[in-house]
Amino acid sequence: MRVNINKVGAAYLLFIIIALVVIFRIIDLQFIHIPEPTRKITRNDKLECTRGSILASDGRYLAFSIPEYRLTIDPCQAVDSVYTKEIDSLAICRSEYYGDYKPSYYKGLIDSGRKSGKQYLRINRKLLTYQEKQKVASFPLLRRGRFGGGCLFEKVDHRNYPYGRLGYRTLGYIKHQDSIPVIGLEGSCDSILRGTHGMQPLRLTEGGNWIPDHDKETIFPVDGLDIQTTIDIDFQDLAQNALQRILEKTTELHAGTVILMEVATGEVKAMVNLEKTKHGGFDETYNYAIGRRGEPGSVFKGATLTMLIDKGLVTLDTEMPAVVSWQYGKGKPFVDTYLRNYSTISVKRGYEIS
Repeated sequence: MRVNINKVGAAYLLFIIIALVVIFRIIDLQFIHIPEPTRKITRNDKLECTRGSILASDGRYLAFSIPEYRLTIDPCQAVDSVYTKEIDSLAICRSEYYGDYKPSYYKGLIDSGRKSGKQYLRINRKLLTYQEKQKVASFPLLRRGRFGGGCLFEKVDHRNYPYGRLGYRTLGYIKHQDSIPVIGLEGSCDSILRGTHGMQPLRLTEGGNWIPDHDKETIFPVDGLDIQTTIDIDFQDLAQNALQRILEKTTELHAGTVILMEVATGEVKAMVNLEKTKHGGFDETYNYAIGRRGEPGSVFKGATLTMLIDKGLVTLDTEMPAVVSWQYGKGKPFVDTYLRNYSTISVKRGYEIS
């Protein structure tokens, strides 16, 4: 076979030129004219944790978190054939389930998001329970999941207080989801209750879909721990009703507080803070038991008398000498004008006029 040297040489020369062009282009892209990335190809999604519960002394719940869900859609995830086939059915199901807008509204909203390349579309702000979430997840298109139909549920923890305003100021509260609570037990025990959020790494495929990035570590959420208090719900209810009855009988008192403690251990069994509202009701808006600290004054006489009676040292009918005046150190004598008409006085009467 006869070989044409000129043609072979030309072919070799062509391959050499192509190779040089490729090498130059690689060098140009790597070191000289580095192209700007057109869009982010990785991202991290937050995995929500659940806040711990607050329990009473007998284990009953005083505060706990109920997970609720908000539906969002990535309208760009589904392939064209699936999207065209199921979007009308999805719009009808959503309209009938929520009962707020016509199917045309939902279809137009999702179509618009798909055309503009929007990857995060919140349909409305309605929060769903777990049962409602399962129902919505069965709708056309959404039943294909996150990566087949663009269905994504955002978890939102709703804090629930089963006994309403009972002990509400002592338990405390959270102002909003991402704030650091500084009120009551919710605030003082926040580091125990709040838990730690996790992280799910995602990467963008050539088809424009976000899928888990298994080359990176997934950090799973750690739920917050529960705390058990010494509060007794029954004592708390009794103390609140007793205080409210006292406040209702007088116009001179604006607010009051009750602290019920276990003498042997010092455990707080009830802490009530009631304040009259401008509408004539009562509510726990300020923790007078903690926030209005001061000298105990005459309040401490009750504790002293209780101890004396408990030890059997006196009774309420015990007669005591009525000391009209006495002197502290080198100061002026102190005169008790209430005792001028008494030579002796019973413990009960002395405590009444104290």
